[in-house]
Order: sequence, then C-alpha cells, then structure tokens
Amino acid sequence: MWRAENFCFCMKLRIGCTVIAFLTLFLCAAHLVEFFRLKDPYSYAQASDRFNLLWGLFHMLASLCLSYSVLVGSLLPIWSYIIIEGVYLIFIIIYASITCALKINTYVN
Repeated sequence: MWRAENFCFCMKLRIGCTVIAFLTLFLCAAHLVEFFRLKDPYSYAQASDRFNLLWGLFHMLASLCLSYSVLVGSLLPIWSYIIIEGVYLIFIIIYASITCALKINTYVN
C-alpha cells in the first residue's frame, strides 16, 4: 500500500498539514468576513444566515482538528477534517449549481 510521506513532492507531510491548516483557517476568516459583508444589519436573522455562519465555524473546527493532528499524531482529527471539508465541497457544488441555474446566487451575480 502507498504511504504518503511528502507534501507536493518537496516538503514533509507534517509541514504540508500545517500549511493546509493555515489555509483552511484563512478560508474560515474569509467565509466569515464575506458572511458579515453580505448580511443586512437591519433584517431579521434567517435560517440561511445561520447556516452560512455554521459553515464558517465548521471551517475553523476543521482547521483546528488538522492542527491538533499535527501536534498529537492521531488519525481521528485528520478524518474529521476530511469529512468536514468533503461535505462542504459537495454542498458548495450543489448550492452553486442550483442558485446559478435559478439566477439568485449572491456570490456569482
């Protein structure tokens, strides 16, 4: 069976996991900044607002799990990172496809 030992064929895997964790933390910050930029301060909170805020918090949780796995060396936090980001990727592909087809996507339009 193939074992991953390098990240991008030039760095150690631990350094690569740290880089990915920081990029995910940056993604979390960008997601939350975009959420608060698009939110109307005078409207009531809707379920979709809470759902978008939840994705930003999930990115932060995934980043912390990956950072923790680098420190401890456990596989469980890595699997939680993969599951959280995989579910987000599936959600965003479906969300972008449907909202672009309906021409109501706030990110694209």
